[in-house]
Amino acid sequence: MSRPTVSLLMPNYNHAEFLERSIGAALRQSRPADQIVIVDDASDDNSIEVIARLVEGHANVIVLRNAQRQGVLRTLNLALAQAHGDFIAFPSADDMLYPRFVEVSAALLEQHPTAAFCCSRAALIDKSNNVTGYRPLLMPAARPRFIAPAKFRQQLRHGDHFFLGAVTLYRRDMLLENGGFAEQLGSASDGVAQLQLAGRHGFCFVPSVLGAWRLHGENFSSRSVGDPQALDLMLEKCTRTFVTSAGDLPKNYAALFERRLRFSAARLLVLGDAPLSVPRLVGITHANRPQRRVLEALASFRPASKLLLMLFLAAWLRPFSFAWLAVEPLRAKWARLMGATQ
Repeated sequence: MSRPTVSLLMPNYNHAEFLERSIGAALRQSRPADQIVIVDDASDDNSIEVIARLVEGHANVIVLRNAQRQGVLRTLNLALAQAHGDFIAFPSADDMLYPRFVEVSAALLEQHPTAAFCCSRAALIDKSNNVTGYRPLLMPAARPRFIAPAKFRQQLRHGDHFFLGAVTLYRRDMLLENGGFAEQLGSASDGVAQLQLAGRHGFCFVPSVLGAWRLHGENFSSRSVGDPQALDLMLEKCTRTFVTSAGDLPKNYAALFERRLRFSAARLLVLGDAPLSVPRLVGITHANRPQRRVLEALASFRPASKLLLMLFLAAWLRPFSFAWLAVEPLRAKWARLMGATQ
């Protein structure tokens, strides 16, 4: 039986400054990708020149360019239509894969043919490539393993946000069967697709750090959830989608998802480099008058305001199980002792 093929699909818009690292990382995988598709979304910087220089001589690379700006999700779906790999990943042009991403992720998917995808941990990096943290905050497993749908649904009652698009390798046929990425869901489209796929087929998780997710304030996800009106509209559309996935997700999951996404959006706002906007924080969290007063008071307690705000938001929105969070450092330590992190 032949080994499954792998396609890496990279959308780009005006990320010329990061392409040396992101394309270089895709080309230097310990298990080389059979196909790399780079789709430039009508960039107006020098991305095309940089891409052409970096991929010269690599026969497995296809470069496409949108004549007009299509947006991230349409560009992802255009790239998906060009992919022929059995397994596919979507490394962003501003993120970076670590050398063993394809090797480790594909090997686990080969061991578990019913799994819809394999995901891992990622380092958070800034524009200067400094590591500022790791995600996911809560790991669904402390060793490489397959997590069955029933187990996943049980885990969702206690925690969430296990999946990072930057370090996910999908089984192409299952992603296509699920409809690819629903453009109407905005930056939540990949997360919702992963929830549906994991709830229906199960997934694999590797507690290794197999890539880097760059946070620089202009990320598609950060922009989408940082606007209260855009966040409300996204949540409304996601709720309608969850109704059609009721059998794959826990009962009343939509309410859990809303609390968790509002907490994530608030965390990005509170911990970001820009001055904190309390009115925006109120809009993101739907705080009532007493809660707004608490937020305003905590925001004034500098330099401890960020910590106090995060503690209040966690206690109010309850995005995860505090018992699970309490044991997470032990799970992470166990993963390191077992050689899971790089």
